[in-house]
Amino acid sequence: MPALECPHCDQTFRRPKARENHLDAFGHWLECDFCDDQFSSYKSLDQHCDAKNHWHICNACGYKYYNDEDLKYHRIEMEHFLNCSYCDKKFTTWKALGQHCDAKDHWARCFQCFNDFHNFDSRKSHMDQEGHWFYCASCPMGFHHPNNRQRHQVENNHWGNWRFHDPKHYPPYISAGEQQYHLVRDG
Repeated sequence: MPALECPHCDQTFRRPKARENHLDAFGHWLECDFCDDQFSSYKSLDQHCDAKNHWHICNACGYKYYNDEDLKYHRIEMEHFLNCSYCDKKFTTWKALGQHCDAKDHWARCFQCFNDFHNFDSRKSHMDQEGHWFYCASCPMGFHHPNNRQRHQVENNHWGNWRFHDPKHYPPYISAGEQQYHLVRDG
Protein backbone atom coordinates (compact mmCIF):
# COMPACT_ATOMS: atom_id res chain seq x y z
CA MET A 1 0.00 0.00 0.00
CA PRO A 2 1.49 3.40 -1.00
CA ALA A 3 2.11 5.92 1.73
CA LEU A 4 -0.25 8.88 1.95
CA GLU A 5 1.45 12.23 2.42
CA CYS A 6 0.38 15.45 4.05
CA PRO A 7 0.50 18.20 1.39
CA HIS A 8 2.06 20.66 3.88
CA CYS A 9 4.62 18.64 5.80
CA ASP A 10 6.74 15.53 5.17
CA GLN A 11 4.64 13.26 7.37
CA THR A 12 3.33 10.07 5.74
CA PHE A 13 0.44 7.84 6.74
CA ARG A 14 -0.56 4.27 5.96
CA ARG A 15 -4.31 4.82 6.34
CA PRO A 16 -6.48 7.58 4.86
CA LYS A 17 -8.25 8.11 8.19
CA ALA A 18 -4.91 8.78 9.93
CA ARG A 19 -4.09 11.40 7.30
CA GLU A 20 -7.52 13.01 7.68
CA ASN A 21 -7.05 13.20 11.47
CA HIS A 22 -3.67 14.87 10.92
CA LEU A 23 -5.11 17.34 8.38
CA ASP A 24 -7.93 18.22 10.81
CA ALA A 25 -5.61 18.56 13.81
CA PHE A 26 -3.04 20.78 12.09
CA GLY A 27 -5.22 22.56 9.53
CA HIS A 28 -3.19 21.16 6.64
CA TRP A 29 -6.09 20.81 4.20
CA LEU A 30 -5.66 22.32 0.74
CA GLU A 31 -8.39 24.86 -0.01
CA CYS A 32 -9.80 26.06 -3.29
CA ASP A 33 -9.29 29.83 -3.40
CA PHE A 34 -12.64 30.37 -5.14
CA CYS A 35 -15.11 28.19 -3.24
CA ASP A 36 -13.20 27.17 -0.05
CA ASP A 37 -13.71 23.43 -0.70
CA GLN A 38 -11.00 21.41 1.07
CA PHE A 39 -8.80 18.67 -0.38
CA SER A 40 -6.31 16.19 1.03
CA SER A 41 -3.99 16.11 -2.00
CA TYR A 42 -2.83 18.34 -4.84
CA LYS A 43 -4.19 15.78 -7.30
CA SER A 44 -7.70 16.23 -5.87
CA LEU A 45 -7.31 20.01 -5.89
CA ASP A 46 -6.07 19.90 -9.53
CA GLN A 47 -9.08 17.85 -10.59
CA HIS A 48 -11.43 20.24 -8.81
CA CYS A 49 -9.80 23.35 -10.32
CA ASP A 50 -9.90 21.80 -13.80
CA ALA A 51 -13.58 20.80 -13.45
CA LYS A 52 -14.71 24.16 -12.03
CA ASN A 53 -12.16 26.38 -13.80
CA HIS A 54 -11.00 27.68 -10.42
CA TRP A 55 -7.49 28.65 -11.46
CA HIS A 56 -5.66 31.93 -11.15
CA ILE A 57 -4.12 32.25 -14.63
CA CYS A 58 -1.26 34.51 -15.71
CA ASN A 59 -2.51 36.54 -18.68
CA ALA A 60 1.04 36.80 -20.08
CA CYS A 61 2.06 33.12 -20.19
CA GLY A 62 -1.02 31.07 -19.26
CA TYR A 63 0.50 29.41 -16.16
CA LYS A 64 -2.12 28.29 -13.62
CA TYR A 65 -1.95 28.84 -9.87
CA TYR A 66 -4.08 27.70 -6.95
CA ASN A 67 -4.23 31.11 -5.32
CA ASP A 68 -3.77 34.78 -6.02
CA GLU A 69 -0.64 35.04 -3.85
CA ASP A 70 1.23 32.46 -5.97
CA LEU A 71 0.15 34.25 -9.15
CA LYS A 72 1.25 37.60 -7.70
CA TYR A 73 4.67 36.13 -6.82
CA HIS A 74 4.94 34.67 -10.36
CA ARG A 75 4.14 38.06 -11.94
CA ILE A 76 6.87 39.70 -9.87
CA GLU A 77 9.47 36.98 -10.56
CA MET A 78 8.75 36.75 -14.30
CA GLU A 79 7.91 40.46 -14.72
CA HIS A 80 4.47 39.56 -16.10
CA PHE A 81 2.80 42.68 -14.78
CA LEU A 82 -0.66 44.03 -15.51
CA ASN A 83 -0.23 47.48 -17.04
CA CYS A 84 -2.61 50.40 -16.94
CA SER A 85 -3.47 51.22 -20.56
CA TYR A 86 -3.39 54.95 -19.91
CA CYS A 87 -0.27 55.57 -17.79
CA ASP A 88 1.58 52.23 -18.15
CA LYS A 89 1.87 51.81 -14.36
CA LYS A 90 2.50 48.16 -13.43
CA PHE A 91 0.38 46.02 -11.07
CA THR A 92 0.57 42.45 -9.79
CA THR A 93 -3.18 41.88 -9.20
CA TRP A 94 -6.39 42.74 -11.05
CA LYS A 95 -7.73 44.21 -7.81
CA ALA A 96 -4.83 46.68 -7.56
CA LEU A 97 -5.23 47.63 -11.23
CA GLY A 98 -8.97 48.12 -10.73
CA GLN A 99 -8.41 50.34 -7.68
CA HIS A 100 -5.91 52.41 -9.68
CA CYS A 101 -8.34 52.74 -12.61
CA ASP A 102 -11.11 53.81 -10.21
CA ALA A 103 -8.91 56.40 -8.51
CA LYS A 104 -7.48 57.85 -11.73
CA ASP A 105 -10.48 57.16 -14.01
CA HIS A 106 -8.20 55.16 -16.31
CA TRP A 107 -10.79 52.75 -17.65
CA ALA A 108 -11.01 51.65 -21.28
CA ARG A 109 -14.67 52.34 -22.00
CA CYS A 110 -16.84 50.79 -24.69
CA PHE A 111 -18.58 53.75 -26.32
CA GLN A 112 -21.56 51.64 -27.38
CA CYS A 113 -22.67 50.08 -24.06
CA PHE A 114 -20.48 52.23 -21.76
CA ASN A 115 -19.00 49.23 -19.91
CA ASP A 116 -15.51 49.78 -18.48
CA PHE A 117 -12.53 47.47 -19.02
CA HIS A 118 -9.10 47.20 -17.37
CA ASN A 119 -7.26 47.56 -20.68
CA PHE A 120 -7.72 48.21 -24.37
CA ASP A 121 -7.26 44.53 -25.31
CA SER A 122 -10.19 43.54 -23.06
CA ARG A 123 -12.30 46.32 -24.58
CA LYS A 124 -11.37 45.24 -28.13
CA SER A 125 -12.33 41.62 -27.37
CA HIS A 126 -15.65 42.81 -25.96
CA MET A 127 -16.33 45.04 -28.96
CA ASP A 128 -15.45 42.23 -31.37
CA GLN A 129 -17.76 39.77 -29.60
CA GLU A 130 -20.65 42.22 -29.24
CA GLY A 131 -20.22 43.97 -32.60
CA HIS A 132 -19.79 47.35 -30.89
CA TRP A 133 -18.01 49.10 -33.73
CA PHE A 134 -18.53 52.49 -35.34
CA TYR A 135 -18.67 51.98 -39.10
CA CYS A 136 -17.67 54.40 -41.82
CA ALA A 137 -20.58 55.51 -43.98
CA SER A 138 -18.65 54.98 -47.24
CA CYS A 139 -16.37 52.00 -46.71
CA PRO A 140 -16.38 48.87 -44.56
CA MET A 141 -13.94 50.32 -41.99
CA GLY A 142 -14.93 49.91 -38.33
CA PHE A 143 -13.62 51.94 -35.40
CA HIS A 144 -13.58 51.54 -31.62
CA HIS A 145 -14.36 55.21 -30.96
CA PRO A 146 -16.73 57.56 -32.81
CA ASN A 147 -14.03 60.26 -32.97
CA ASN A 148 -11.74 57.88 -34.89
CA ARG A 149 -14.53 57.16 -37.37
CA GLN A 150 -15.22 60.87 -37.78
CA ARG A 151 -11.52 61.63 -38.37
CA HIS A 152 -11.39 58.83 -40.99
CA GLN A 153 -14.49 60.16 -42.75
CA VAL A 154 -13.13 63.73 -42.82
CA GLU A 155 -9.63 62.73 -43.98
CA ASN A 156 -10.99 60.45 -46.72
CA ASN A 157 -14.02 62.58 -47.69
CA HIS A 158 -16.35 59.70 -46.83
CA TRP A 159 -19.40 61.77 -45.94
CA GLY A 160 -21.63 61.55 -48.99
CA ASN A 161 -21.52 57.96 -50.21
CA TRP A 162 -23.89 55.85 -48.09
CA ARG A 163 -23.20 52.45 -49.65
CA PHE A 164 -21.94 51.03 -46.35
CA HIS A 165 -23.37 51.34 -42.88
CA ASP A 166 -23.64 49.37 -39.69
CA PRO A 167 -24.80 45.97 -41.04
CA LYS A 168 -27.05 45.39 -38.01
CA HIS A 169 -29.17 48.48 -38.73
CA TYR A 170 -31.17 49.59 -41.74
CA PRO A 171 -31.53 52.15 -43.29
CA PRO A 172 -28.17 53.92 -43.55
CA TYR A 173 -27.90 57.05 -41.45
CA ILE A 174 -27.70 60.59 -42.72
CA SER A 175 -24.90 61.59 -40.37
CA ALA A 176 -22.44 60.04 -37.95
CA GLY A 177 -24.36 61.75 -35.13
CA GLU A 178 -27.63 60.11 -36.17
CA GLN A 179 -25.94 56.73 -36.37
CA GLN A 180 -24.43 57.22 -32.91
CA TYR A 181 -27.82 58.29 -31.50
CA HIS A 182 -29.51 55.25 -33.05
CA LEU A 183 -26.87 52.81 -31.75
CA VAL A 184 -27.02 54.22 -28.21
CA ARG A 185 -30.84 54.39 -28.21
CA ASP A 186 -31.41 50.89 -29.65
CA GLY A 187 -28.38 49.17 -28.11
